[in-house]
Amino acid sequence: RQLTTMSALAAFETEQKRNNLVALVFYRGYWCPFCQGYLKTIEKDFVEGFEALGGKVLAVTSESAELAAKAKDEWKTSFGHLSDPKNTIAKKYGVFITPKEKTPYKDHPSEYPTGMAQPAFIVFSGQDSSKQIFNWRIVPSKMNLGGAKDRPLPGDVLKLVEARVSGKPSEAEDAKLNTVRAYDMAYFKDNFQPLHDAVLGYYDSINDGESKKIAETDIKKGGSTVKISLRKPAKVLVLYYSMYKHIETMALAVAKGIESAGGHAKVMRVPETLSTEVLKKMHAAPKNANHPVASPHDIATADAVIFGIPTRFGMAPAQVKALLDRTGGLWMKGALVGKPASMFVSTATQGGGQETTHLTFITQLVHHGMVYVPTGYANPKLMDMSEVHGGSPYGAGCFAGPDGSRKPSELELQLAEFQGAHVTKIAEKLA
Repeated sequence: RQLTTMSALAAFETEQKRNNLVALVFYRGYWCPFCQGYLKTIEKDFVEGFEALGGKVLAVTSESAELAAKAKDEWKTSFGHLSDPKNTIAKKYGVFITPKEKTPYKDHPSEYPTGMAQPAFIVFSGQDSSKQIFNWRIVPSKMNLGGAKDRPLPGDVLKLVEARVSGKPSEAEDAKLNTVRAYDMAYFKDNFQPLHDAVLGYYDSINDGESKKIAETDIKKGGSTVKISLRKPAKVLVLYYSMYKHIETMALAVAKGIESAGGHAKVMRVPETLSTEVLKKMHAAPKNANHPVASPHDIATADAVIFGIPTRFGMAPAQVKALLDRTGGLWMKGALVGKPASMFVSTATQGGGQETTHLTFITQLVHHGMVYVPTGYANPKLMDMSEVHGGSPYGAGCFAGPDGSRKPSELELQLAEFQGAHVTKIAEKLA
């Protein structure tokens, strides 16, 4: 199978469909001696056991396809190397990306056009990309020796994966599994002396000779360990009220953004307070049976909540307020303190109260001690002046038109999708 004939993301998703487990190992590039040593160790201590579990290993780099192929051949690794210059996989799964101007090849236009993905090791459970059995990602600093001080030892990662696949360890046992031995400079020197020297030479050249001191200290300490923070998908509740489908349509876009950021979206409806007879006279659209009715318990059990609110005279409608009025028990227990919350809205017209709806609803969040998450201007599309559109730095929004005939535009849906991803990433940081 020639993975190079399709995009990196498509190749990864294809392997997910074919295998019970997929491991993504991100490396900086062919030039990186420490990456070479690490991938060689993965070949020696991880691949055979992982494949016995029905797994597939893929290495991912932001370098060109030619250099990825060169690394695979010269480093003698049996697993495939994916070239992903656009960093589509890294962006989807939150892998740190160094800007092009800070990469070793900043003066080469053909290399790292969108930046360099930093080392990461993520193990996925089959086709469920939201289920990650193991997740380690580096956040580089000036003196981390290229990640030499904290990469997880591949053999230990294999034991962790085997334990999680074969059974259901208790919470205490599972916590112990998160501590694995580090692939540190001591291990590196013992197994890859020439590459070890090359790493020190490179980092000494950019760190004024300080790398040698840190490496020698690390080696004298002997074996070290690294605490792995297992990334569990953020459970984000999209809680909306919609009478004419505008907010419901936006809610689906928000959910799409949540899933794109690796979170788990749960879309639910605010309970209706109007009778069927009244709704019929108002020509209300039928409720979506696929979206269950929410209760205060659903708000309490989510990692984050994104409220979808149609405006009624510049404020949230009575239905939304009625649900929040039932959260007194949660308030007494402080159950929502620290929980991220955000809002998206709809109005009939441009001056119909999009921002006032946000502002008047914030009081609900404040009294519960929730963490308000606006989008700000993080998405430059918000400042697009080529068309009339809803949305503000408070959050996404759409215009329904005076008679309700206008549907959310493509731009408004893009802003809603961005908000879903934005809140999910922040929820993970706060977890």
